[in-house]
Amino acid sequence: MAALKFNERRQGDNESFDSFVTDLKSLVKDCGYQEEERMVRDAIVFRCKHPKVREKCLDHADALTCEKAIEIGRNYETNLSSLKKLASDEDPTVNS
Repeated sequence: MAALKFNERRQGDNESFDSFVTDLKSLVKDCGYQEEERMVRDAIVFRCKHPKVREKCLDHADALTCEKAIEIGRNYETNLSSLKKLASDEDPTVNS
């Protein structure tokens, strides 16, 4: 049952990347997988809500680590937030 919950876990539309990763790390502990880091890394690549994060992760191919996947996801969300802030500063009618 734990593996099913882990494998069905996808990042929600309004969920932060960090929240998604924290939940994955919690869920994977109950699965009994020998390579928990690899499983979390793969879950990020295949079940993150941002196609650009998946694309950047896949660019790293076999060299992608869990830490690198997390870094890519965090950087992407930080950049999105910064772009929204810039857009709202330039045009006050833009919603943040």
